[in-house]
Amino acid sequence: MGTPEEFGAELRRRRAAAGLTTTEFAARVRYSKGFVSKIENGRKAPSTQFARVADAVLQADGRLLALHEGRSTPRAEPPASPPPDQPSPEDVPAETPPALDDTEAKHALSAFERVYDEVRDLGQTLNPSVVASMLVPHIAALESLASTLHEPLRNDALRLTAHLTDFTGWMTQEAGDDVTARAWINRSAALAEAVQDDDMIAHLYVRRANISLYQQDAYGTIEAARQASTFARTPRRLSFCKSREAQGHALAGDFRSFRTCMDRAFELYALAESTRQPQRGPVAGPMRIRNPLKLAEGWSLYDLGMPAEAVEILALELSETQKTNGRAWARTAARLTLALASLREIGRACALAEEILQVSAVAHSATIRSDLRLLARMLNRWNSDPAVRELAPKLSAALAPSSGGHLPGVSPTDLGRRW
Repeated sequence: MGTPEEFGAELRRRRAAAGLTTTEFAARVRYSKGFVSKIENGRKAPSTQFARVADAVLQADGRLLALHEGRSTPRAEPPASPPPDQPSPEDVPAETPPALDDTEAKHALSAFERVYDEVRDLGQTLNPSVVASMLVPHIAALESLASTLHEPLRNDALRLTAHLTDFTGWMTQEAGDDVTARAWINRSAALAEAVQDDDMIAHLYVRRANISLYQQDAYGTIEAARQASTFARTPRRLSFCKSREAQGHALAGDFRSFRTCMDRAFELYALAESTRQPQRGPVAGPMRIRNPLKLAEGWSLYDLGMPAEAVEILALELSETQKTNGRAWARTAARLTLALASLREIGRACALAEEILQVSAVAHSATIRSDLRLLARMLNRWNSDPAVRELAPKLSAALAPSSGGHLPGVSPTDLGRRW
């Protein structure tokens, strides 16, 4: 095998000769610019898959692949396959599907959009690790399909891949793995950048802010939400950015900044609703909550020590959310139980908690369980109350560590080091 320095120098020479910048070349081979730079500088050894893709993009007639494998001339025949019981993701690239005509490609993308919609429905009730594992092969297949398409269908495929990747990140966060969830978000952001979808990038910054919010990181939430606002291109997306920033201010105890951001979010949301038009393609963000901003406001008022105001808002939102929505309903209900318990309405809090525990999504939702843990600690102050004594063992059983763990195959690295 040629050294990384030799391969990198030849790659850089051929890229320059082809008139491609590092950014343009990275987009064509579907690896990140930073990854390509490390290869060209000899700081990272290329995989066989990278060498093969780079060879094809630069029309090197097998010479880059030969250099990588330490051969003087390209092989006339394909390399032998590894034994079936010893697969290697680096050395066994995913098969590239045959090129489709535009009609076939549009049909395939429509099918993937239906998969996205159906998986989002499943995500309301199923174990999020299971849902994330289901998404991984679809992401790989869609990326492979994108490599065979021309503009604008290629961009449509990559944009849809970004949505699938983002939802995988949300399911991973729900499974309790914030580190891997951030990796999925970053991968989705790279895809969104490749197709210059600023509104999707804004959504992904809001997702990063969401992780910070659940980690009780007020200033991380505010910073990520402000970053999101710089990319938002629609009133609706900007309203979500401002409401997430408002939640960060509430967590920091800054009522004035919270109210300023929240009021602005409502103005933008009203504008978006008054001018709403059918959206082409998949939609990022909450879909099963009647008014996400009201939920954010109620959540924030609880964090600001105003439980009565929080109950008024959250109770209304819960009444407008179908219980069949599973995770969305349970998340709203869990926040409401905390506000009720803060008002010492112990009977109402315990009765609602009983309902929450009957929703199957709760057992596998890290975000809902985090609120229920707070509730358990709060109710412990009134452990002599009959309602608390009846609920306590059920709540403890629901919050016990799960024996299921995470399923394999939900990490972005399982799809290689692209993006």
